[in-house]
Amino acid sequence: EIFDAVPDLILVTLANGEIYRCNRAVINALKLPFQQVLGKQISSLLHIEGATDEVLRPAEEASFIDFPGIYEVSTCPVNREDGAAGQIYFIRDVHEKVEREREIRYQKTYLQTLVNNLPIAIISLDLNGAIQAINPAFEHLFNYLAEEVQGQTLDALLVPEEERNQATNITSQVMEGTAVHAFRSRRTKTGELIEVELFGVPVEVNGVQTGALAIYHDIRELQRARQAAEEADRAKSDFLANMSHEIRTPLNGVVGMIELTLGTAITPEQEDFLLTARDSADNLMSLINDILDFSKIEAGRFDLEIIDFDLRSTIDGVTTILAQRAEAKGL
Repeated sequence: EIFDAVPDLILVTLANGEIYRCNRAVINALKLPFQQVLGKQISSLLHIEGATDEVLRPAEEASFIDFPGIYEVSTCPVNREDGAAGQIYFIRDVHEKVEREREIRYQKTYLQTLVNNLPIAIISLDLNGAIQAINPAFEHLFNYLAEEVQGQTLDALLVPEEERNQATNITSQVMEGTAVHAFRSRRTKTGELIEVELFGVPVEVNGVQTGALAIYHDIRELQRARQAAEEADRAKSDFLANMSHEIRTPLNGVVGMIELTLGTAITPEQEDFLLTARDSADNLMSLINDILDFSKIEAGRFDLEIIDFDLRSTIDGVTTILAQRAEAKGL
């Protein structure tokens, strides 16, 4: 009963390969009665796929033509009570084990491919801070080969002397289980200092920290782009300020001529026209001042002021300026 309860296929043969014992798992797999199994040659009943001969040999993974599944075949010698030599065959179904191993290998390959193709530098560290592995992006960024950095510490390898204390604090925090994000300078193999965005991430397996990951992102292009944007913004502000001043100069001349003309002998109708022109010039001057204020805002030198104004005269000025166009449109 114990023999038949074992789920593995067990066959006992004589030295010549003749089967004289088997358990029920063999009968269930072959779907044959005992009398058609006992006394037969094992090679005539069990055929491994792809085998070049009919001898059943031990194998870690074997598929049989006679029944489905993936099996592990192992053997051990045995002597019968009458002294005859024989062999015991153990055939264990390892389909689930093989599938799990394949899935693990797939996941490992997938993650390794992902890490190798990421454009950011990734370094795996042990609990002592020693480098275990790096990806190609690290080699490209810092000009080190994997064999050159294996077992070294990041602080000694990449950190410039003036930032050594800060780097030591960052490493301590990560090894104590705290993630870190910072912007720092790091040194390449050639001695060049580069600006990077760094992440320190503790690695835990089943709640136990086993090491850490250091991640470096090259931000030199971002810094150059930001610098170019800031320079363009300053150029725009300077242009606005200069143009506003340049426009004010001739506009002041226009306003001055209007004021001088108002002081001459003119008809009431001409005076009304000139007053309207002066109000328009004043509005244009106010608009130019607003542009100057905009440039002051960007430069951080803008001041607010509180002034009085006459609502009625403001509305009257607007209607006077727009009256001619409104009349032409029949409004």
